[in-house]
Amino acid sequence: NRSVVLTSFEFGTDMAEVENIINSSLNGIQFPEVANGPIVGRINPDSFPVLQLSITGDRELIELQRILESRIIPVISSVDGVFRVEVNGEVQEQVTVTVDPDKLSENALSLFQISQVLSENSVTLPGGSITSDGQVLPIKTINTYESLDELKSLVVSSPVAFRGPPVTGVTPPAPVTMGEVAEIRLSSGVSTSIFRTNGKPSIGVAVIKEPDANTIDVTTEVLTAIDDIGGLPPDVEVVTISNDGPEIEAQIETLEREAIIGLILTVTVVQDSTRRKTVERQRVGDRFGLGNKGFFNSQTSVAPEEQSGGRGEVSRRSLDQ
Repeated sequence: NRSVVLTSFEFGTDMAEVENIINSSLNGIQFPEVANGPIVGRINPDSFPVLQLSITGDRELIELQRILESRIIPVISSVDGVFRVEVNGEVQEQVTVTVDPDKLSENALSLFQISQVLSENSVTLPGGSITSDGQVLPIKTINTYESLDELKSLVVSSPVAFRGPPVTGVTPPAPVTMGEVAEIRLSSGVSTSIFRTNGKPSIGVAVIKEPDANTIDVTTEVLTAIDDIGGLPPDVEVVTISNDGPEIEAQIETLEREAIIGLILTVTVVQDSTRRKTVERQRVGDRFGLGNKGFFNSQTSVAPEEQSGGRGEVSRRSLDQ
């Protein structure tokens, strides 16, 4: 189980100082021995997975893990924009040696001898050092087990040397190997976390993208690459738990649709306003007899000559728009 506490602060708060204060406060709390220590960190959106998958199958988890590590993770990691691939619910593979007490008794062996042989053949010892370009490089002598067959062939007990001259017809006993007194097999170790899908044990995979990578492109290419994997056992299934790509794509489509609607409304309002101004201008022109030309029309009238000081008066009337 896991408990998560999220704390929000006002804008402008010194987050480094707040983080130190919280760490200091938590250091004074005594947690149960079965619980891991608390982890305090600031939330970074780039550290959240954009795609979460689950690997299920009708087989042991250790077998699923081998398929995941050898076939699926390399494909996901090769996609452009993938920063890291995290695995949840994985188990550590270990070698189990089950000793048969009856066979130990038959060969006059003890558990201490079995343990001693196993430890003495898996060692790392210092082997000195070499100097290269002014740097001292340490050398180690390492001997580890490379396969189960190597473990089974370990000699646990050598034949006792016969004293005196060899006896005709008597065959000395053969060496006793580990495989003759014990069953050696690969098994699943203790898992640090439990991951289940639809009630079945499974292994979770979280894909984290690079900060400048496109979420839609990364998620789409990862799922396409997984679909293109050939040769997977028919019972092994890759289930998509969460995918941020379609959600972001839907938000983009919503924004595009609203932008188009806004553009259409803006054009409609502008056209309506232009039409109103044109109609109003037409009305003004009709009122003054200008029509649509918008030019100045002039009319000149000459009044009959009147007897006023012997001069004739001329009057001009101009109609201006």
